[in-house]
Amino acid sequence: MLGAEFRPVSVAVLIPSRGRPDILAKTLAKMPFLNDFDTYIGIEPQDLETYYDAWEPLYGPKNLKKFQVVTVINPEGSVGIARERLRELAVFNKYDWYVATDDNAKFTAESLNALVQSAEAWQSRKGKPTFMAGMHSTAPHFDRNLIKRKERVGGWDTYPGIGFIFHAIPHAWYEKYSYPPCCFALEDRHMMLSAINAGLTEFRVCMAAPYSKSRYQVGGQGDINKRRWNCGRSIEQLAHDFPMDMGVRGTHPLPWQMIMKLRAGATVDRLMGGAMRKEERLVGSSMKIRVRKRS
Repeated sequence: MLGAEFRPVSVAVLIPSRGRPDILAKTLAKMPFLNDFDTYIGIEPQDLETYYDAWEPLYGPKNLKKFQVVTVINPEGSVGIARERLRELAVFNKYDWYVATDDNAKFTAESLNALVQSAEAWQSRKGKPTFMAGMHSTAPHFDRNLIKRKERVGGWDTYPGIGFIFHAIPHAWYEKYSYPPCCFALEDRHMMLSAINAGLTEFRVCMAAPYSKSRYQVGGQGDINKRRWNCGRSIEQLAHDFPMDMGVRGTHPLPWQMIMKLRAGATVDRLMGGAMRKEERLVGSSMKIRVRKRS
């Protein structure tokens, strides 16, 4: 971006993966800049062979990869355990910034650079630890009111907001924090609530750092029922550690009809959180797609 400031900083990219060797291989093929010593990929030991097989077409029979493979002992598939293993090793090697992302998130080298440089610029200007998220393609709609409050610092346009999936975390915070093992999901929420409770206030979204991500692909946290269980146990952890924050709405809204339909044997292809479809469209009916006729 013309006029943007650039500072020399060290960056680690942290990617946990589980049951997705082919998906991760496609991700790495599209983002060759991640084949770097500062990329840490967490894999469970039983999956190592299949991942190495998937990487062979990319890096040859000699496995000429540069990124670091981190073995994660994780029998219950907790995302918190995977993130923590990567955090421990990367923090030990000490970087200025840590970019936490997913094995199926897509972004460019320019986007990664913008994410970190905007975080560095904002943190240097404000003198406070800063968390910087990338900008999802749906943000212009969902964040339209926040975008009105954008500011330019160091040549980078950012607006206030908390984002996950592709976000930069400062060393000053990451070296102090640790993910709980019982955060089977929602581990990013736990980290952000911890930061807020520690008095941190600088949470931004960089408009020059776009990314995309496919949802509910095979592998990862598992099927829909396993994801439901993971989220439920993670909410338990969040409520235990942050009861005042989790109770701020005064109640816990539940989709009663959806719960009963699922108990009765209905199936869904995704959960409600983040879904573009309403509850009644998730359960028991298929999406209707209108095709515009062309003359």
